[in-house]
Parts: sequence; C-alpha cells; structure tokens
Amino acid sequence: MAPPEDGKLEKWNNLTYIDSLFSGYNMALSAWRHRYTTVQSFSDRVSALHSISLSIDDIRNLFNHGELSTLCDITERVITLTDDVLIGLTSLHQQVNKNAKSALSKKYLKKYCRALTISLPDNENASRILERSPRVDFNELSRIMASNPQELKARYRNSYD
Repeated sequence: MAPPEDGKLEKWNNLTYIDSLFSGYNMALSAWRHRYTTVQSFSDRVSALHSISLSIDDIRNLFNHGELSTLCDITERVITLTDDVLIGLTSLHQQVNKNAKSALSKKYLKKYCRALTISLPDNENASRILERSPRVDFNELSRIMASNPQELKARYRNSYD
C-alpha cells in the first residue's frame, strides 16, 4: 500500500487508521468482558425483579450512586465502541474490496493470483447491524451519573467518523 502521488492517504490506505481499528476491536472485547463481570455483581439484586417494571427512582434505590454510574458508563462505552468497530471495519472491508484490483499489479493478478472479493450479506438484518445504536438520553443519563449532558456527549462520541 504505497501512498498516492498527491501524498494524501485515504482511511483504508492508512496503516495507523487500520491499526487503530484493530486496537479498537481488542478494546471492545476487553470492555465487554469487564461489563459482563460488572453486571454479574448486580445480578442477585436484579434477578428477583425480572418481571417488575422499574422506574429510574426504583433503580436508584437498588444501587448506590457509584455502582449505577459505573454500570451506565461501561454500558455506554461498549455500545459506542462496538458501533465504531463494526462500522469502521466494515468500511475498511468495503474500501479494500473496491480498491484492491487497481492497487495490485495486473501482471501479478494475471500470473499468480486474483483479487479477493468478499461481499456483505444483502439483507435488512445485515444492514441494520451496521447502523449506529440509538443515542442515550443524555439529560436522563446526566441525572443518573450526576454529570453535565455536554460532558457525557463528548465522553460517548463516535471515534471513527
């Protein structure tokens, strides 16, 4: 992957960007594991309430402020990070597919190999998974976490747009 003549790298052709995508993938896996462990610590108190509708105030009474803030923070981070990774890796995949033939020498393509092309499933469920998750209500989250809504928006912003 040589830089273009004008010196400007596109995201798909930028090794630093590609490395950040794969680092983000590893971070997402680690964050989901951490969230799972955190949720397990809440399970005893919540399991008896599985069929009861709870208000925000009911939830606040079940958990102390620190526990609830931690769970909300971890949850929002993993959702945002997962969206970023899914969309970023899919975009990378599509761009590499689109540009692979022109980036490879025709001599090598003809003599040694062919360009690998992979396509994503073309159905509604596959395309929906590549949409960003709905944003949290930052005003409500700010009440739970005792933070400013603008700070929370900055904290849970998308990384790879």
